[in-house]
Amino acid sequence: MIDTNRICSRLQTLISIKSISGTQAEFEIAETLKIWLQALPGVEVDSWRETIKVIETDPCYQGHQLFRTELPVVVARLVGKHQGPKFLLTGHFDITPLTELQTSNSETLFNPEVKGDKVTGAGAANMKSGLVAAIEVFEQFSSLNGEFSGELLLIAVPAGEDGGLGTLAAIRRGYTADFAILLKPTGSMTAELDPSIVVAHAGYVSFSVTIIGKAINAAKKLEGENALDYFMQIYSTLKKAEHEFNQKEAHPLMKELVIPYPTNISNIHGGNSSNTVIDKIQFDVKFAVALGETTNLAKERFKKIIHEVEAENMWLTEHPPTIESKGPNCGSASIETSHQLITSLMSASEFITGRPAKLSSVAYACDMAQWKHILGIPICIYGPGDLRVANTLEENVSLNEIKLVTEVILNCVANLLKAKLNISNKQKDKIIEQSDNESILEQPKQTGWFKSIWFDLTKI
Repeated sequence: MIDTNRICSRLQTLISIKSISGTQAEFEIAETLKIWLQALPGVEVDSWRETIKVIETDPCYQGHQLFRTELPVVVARLVGKHQGPKFLLTGHFDITPLTELQTSNSETLFNPEVKGDKVTGAGAANMKSGLVAAIEVFEQFSSLNGEFSGELLLIAVPAGEDGGLGTLAAIRRGYTADFAILLKPTGSMTAELDPSIVVAHAGYVSFSVTIIGKAINAAKKLEGENALDYFMQIYSTLKKAEHEFNQKEAHPLMKELVIPYPTNISNIHGGNSSNTVIDKIQFDVKFAVALGETTNLAKERFKKIIHEVEAENMWLTEHPPTIESKGPNCGSASIETSHQLITSLMSASEFITGRPAKLSSVAYACDMAQWKHILGIPICIYGPGDLRVANTLEENVSLNEIKLVTEVILNCVANLLKAKLNISNKQKDKIIEQSDNESILEQPKQTGWFKSIWFDLTKI
């Protein structure tokens, strides 16, 4: 039976570890996950530290930002007694570097609280709760004594927030699968909405752009060349190109996002005195990669936009902006909604919730692309939590939602690996709120509420 108290305890432990991407705490949290998984009957654990130098020489390396020398990766493997497919659950255990506001509140961020159904703290939604759900799935499968077909894998990685280096390390270690779920948050803060199944995501490429002008005293500004004016031209052209490109999107779920492929400009620097015309502006750009588009093609599309601005201006023609590619970059990816993984996950969601499953897409990039493009693994995104609160002071996740996601994944995996598990239906036990800082699991009554499921692959 799924143990919500165990889920809550483990999540609190993970939140309390300050696993900011690129820090030593990534090694601490990896060790914690390794210990938990090694304690499960029949589970084989592979844990290693990949050197960053090896990853940087890989042809699929897409860059990274943070200083690091090693990558701690943890892989758990549970093998059934019968031949069958491999099912992978995967997620990252690092969190994004803190903002200035978060740093000033770091004690609160890493001191998890339980308020009724909610657990608060850094990484609660993105995506420590997803990893806890995956471990709970392993808890249930480890009790089967191998009575299922195929293999169940869990791959927990660092650098999910820094170029997906951990996932690339796992891939080069030789791990693969026939089905995979990336456990990023796909839930909603709206109680009536269940976590959706994400079947498509955008990618991105990154640039640093430098515009050169001509400095002169502000009193003679017309005789100078203000780099700010040229920046505004480029900004306006990028904004127009973003709108036109997004209007052409054909994927129905990506179209629902309105701006599935955003362009974002940040870190704008220029000028050193209000008395002088700005002679140089530098800025960073995050430029989206569309479905069906490679990162290289997206880079060329970006450069073409900049060159169009150059062609319209004599100064920029003679002094073209410098465009420097920088990491990390990430491709886009998608899976057909008719794929067996998606139909099985949809059926599992409807069985558990009693409501039709919702499919969706997202405008962010993630490790789904690496599994899809390097190995060709059918993969989707599904996990507890709402991404809108991730990386904020208010980050939280619902214990009920973690439990629901765990049950849905269990049902789906049992289907595809032909496992016989007792999984509750929509009348399942529920978390009842006791106070602002305590939650307990209502004990289920043994009245036949549990339905034994055993799906046959040939009937899907």
